Amino acid sequence: MWSAGWWSTFTTSSAFAGLAALLAAGVAWVGVRNRIKADRVIEANKVKAAEDAALKARSAALEDARASRWWEMYQWTLARIDVLEPDRVQILLAALEAQTPGDPERA
Repeated sequence: MWSAGWWSTFTTSSAFAGLAALLAAGVAWVGVRNRIKADRVIEANKVKAAEDAALKARSAALEDARASRWWEMYQWTLARIDVLEPDRVQILLAALEAQTPGDPERA
């Protein structure tokens, strides 16, 4: 069965071509499967990066809104500083200082 004559007949037959086609299909399937996995990883990384960017933008927007509200409270306090009692002004300024969004405001 495994003689030289058998091999020469087998390598020129359609069975050998079918076996080679089956092997090529298996190699192609492995390559496609690996490409699909890599594409899924790339897409997951893109989605994660987009989510991170959206979260960062939302955080920045919330921080800006917080700073804007603080500034409005500060301006309101300054507008009424001369009509309020000094101890109430101290309470308001202490509360504002405790809520400052950053060092420049604290100064």
